[in-house]
Formats: sequence, structure tokens, C-alpha cells
Amino acid sequence: SRCMNPRHLLRSAVLFPLFFETFSFGSHCFLRANRHAFSRSLTLRGSGNPNLHKKITMEGQTAPESSQAPAKADSPQTAPPAEEDRMKVLVMYIVVRRDLKWPLGSTIAQGAHAATAILWEARDEPNVALYCKDIDRMHKIVLGADNEAQLRKVAQDLTDKGFRHRLWVEQPEGYATALATMPYPRGDVAPTLKKLPLLK
Repeated sequence: SRCMNPRHLLRSAVLFPLFFETFSFGSHCFLRANRHAFSRSLTLRGSGNPNLHKKITMEGQTAPESSQAPAKADSPQTAPPAEEDRMKVLVMYIVVRRDLKWPLGSTIAQGAHAATAILWEARDEPNVALYCKDIDRMHKIVLGADNEAQLRKVAQDLTDKGFRHRLWVEQPEGYATALATMPYPRGDVAPTLKKLPLLK
């Protein structure tokens, strides 16, 4: 075989270490710059659990990842309409004749007599117990009847529909002046009395 020129050997001995050092430094920089890209590029599906992934990082660590979508928060319940709540409130209806030419106090007393009478007569009814239990927030609606005939007709309508009430007959005059219903949910009685105006 042909012997190499001593000059070539000397040049190779000088340049090869420099080339190797440069290549090693460049590879090290390349790996550092792309380490995070490599760490995201390789995934293996875990055996035995199809929902578990293992991410292989450059440091040889594994991190579990769940493939299931995050659970949705429960949607807030819709509040019932205010009108629906209002129609469920227990209400006592009082109807007073508007044609009475009496002093204001005497007229008010007629409605009070009817209300007291029905509460006493229906004292064993569950609605009365509930109504009086919340005694600081009782609800009453006072309506007006044109005359005694209309008042008696309202009383008959309530009787026909099964609503318990008390028609007050003033003595010694002997004629009807007012009536009061037992406490009922507002929505139950309101349709029967809807033609009567508020007492003014």
C-alpha cells in the first residue's frame, strides 16, 4: 500500500479534533433548542386503559393525560315565575257593599265581622292553620259589591263552586252587608270574583 504524505497526516491530526469538537457543540445546541419539540412529538397509548396516554419526555418522565372532556357544570335551575308564586299565596277575600251610607268605621266593621266569623267557623281547616301561622304577613283583598242583591249572588256563586265563606247579616237591620272567604290560594278564588272592583 501507498504511504500517506507526512504533511497530510499532520493536517488530519490538527483538523480532525477541531471538526469533532465543532460537530459536538453544534449537536448539543440543536438538541437544547428542540428538546421541547421532541418532548411533545412522541406519545404512546397506555396498555389496558384506552383513556390513558403516556407522554414520553426527553428526560424519560411520563405524564398521564385524560382523553375525557371536562364535565359540564350543572345548569342553574330556572326560578319559577313571580306570577305563579303570587297565585299560590293564601288570600282571604272580603266583599263589602258599596251602597251603605254608613260612617267609614261602621262599614269597615262589617268586613271585620265577616272575616272573624269565617276564621272561627273554619278554625279546623288546614288552610286556616297555615294562614294564621304566618300571622305577620296575612294577605287580604277587599272588594266592593254594588248592593245587597249582588252580594248575595256572589255568596251563591262561592257556594256553588265549593268555596267556604261567611255572609255577614247585620242585626237588628237583618240585611247582608259583607262576606269573607276562608283563606284559599289566590288563583283558586280569583276567577269567581274577578268582576268585582276593589273597594274604594
